[in-house]
Amino acid sequence: MGTRKPKAGVSIDEKIGANIKRARLLAGVSQTQLGDALSISFQQIQKYERGGNRTPVARLFPIAAALNVSIEDLLAGTPGFEDDADGRIHASKEQLSAISFDRRTVRWLKIFERLPDQRTQMQLLHLAEMIADLAQGNDTLPRSFGPSKANAKRQDNLGSTTGIK
Repeated sequence: MGTRKPKAGVSIDEKIGANIKRARLLAGVSQTQLGDALSISFQQIQKYERGGNRTPVARLFPIAAALNVSIEDLLAGTPGFEDDADGRIHASKEQLSAISFDRRTVRWLKIFERLPDQRTQMQLLHLAEMIADLAQGNDTLPRSFGPSKANAKRQDNLGSTTGIK
């Protein structure tokens, strides 16, 4: 008998499972609710999401319908579904596990998706990064966020006339 080779990288089952989990969390659906909708246990949903059990192709259709996503969303990152025309990036299992998919994260993602265009999305990302830097002790703001020279001069004039600094 031959020996089995160790798996290299993330399996297709793990990628599909991560996609199911992401779609479920974005839909605000618990594992129990999804399991009930599919007439299976929440433990089976857990196994699908971990990639521990292979998700049957016939099961992908009701999962997609229950989560209001496309089959392509559930297959993203698998062979034949690697590239998205809309610029989505597919994360590895390690990258996904590093993200805390709690309610706050899902709320941020939903807000981000509601923004009208990519420019606004980038502005929010830039602002969030600056706030995170400030929270970590990097207290230097870019010039565009500091007081303008005109506002600083008005404040100086206001302070000299009112005694307030």
